[in-house]
Amino acid sequence: MAITKNNQGHWRIEGTILYPKINVPYWYDSKAINPNNPDKLGMSIPVEKTDKRGGYECNLIISNDDAKELATLMRQAFAESPKVKDMVWAISVPKNDGSGMTEQVKVSTLDHIFAKDENDEQIDRWIIKMRQPCYGDPKTKPIQVDKNGVPYPDDFELTTGSKAFVNVLLDPYSFSGGTGVGIRPKGFFITHLAPKMERKETTNPLDQFSDLVPSNGFEDLAATPKAEAPSPFATEAPKTETVILGDQSVEVPTASQDFDDEIPF
Repeated sequence: MAITKNNQGHWRIEGTILYPKINVPYWYDSKAINPNNPDKLGMSIPVEKTDKRGGYECNLIISNDDAKELATLMRQAFAESPKVKDMVWAISVPKNDGSGMTEQVKVSTLDHIFAKDENDEQIDRWIIKMRQPCYGDPKTKPIQVDKNGVPYPDDFELTTGSKAFVNVLLDPYSFSGGTGVGIRPKGFFITHLAPKMERKETTNPLDQFSDLVPSNGFEDLAATPKAEAPSPFATEAPKTETVILGDQSVEVPTASQDFDDEIPF
């Protein structure tokens, strides 16, 4: 579907939701310990709606045609914005000399501004990154409505794989490291809500080395269930003796020789 403009002047894009973080604002803390990757510092953490560092983040997977059209609209927005007058839209890329340094390159291809979506169908799709800074104002949160136009509650959590139309504002900017065009999500019209995927428990990373762990010599005991100790309250089966009555033999209880439990009169 072609990108259209809504009645508020925002561009409307159709796509598949990826990694939404719009239930609350998030801020990237470069010193936070990532529980999914403890060896690497840095992760997005939730912050208050009044925290000026925070923002509402969401990626959107769009078609190749829409990516081309969006790139053209972004280039046009940059050229018309007084905030970046007489500036060049450029990004930092690694130099090819192996020095580890970067250089500024003028934006000229889709992969300069979007990430390629790797998919099993081998379909040309692109991932756009959207972020709406909250500026410390709770009213900046993007609205989210279902396919009937009914707003979702404030604590609603959008899910990866959902389908939506997203109204965005194209916002050219400049900073000390260069220039760019921010894609600011203003509202989500959710046509299909994907089920929430629960994180699976990871297996113990040491399990793959279990065959190398030396034996402790007690495996046979650990694998054999222990015999239960006899109950101190168990009652013995009554003892009997055989008595001959005529031509028949009859089993009769043996007279007890233990009088400890008898009550004297």
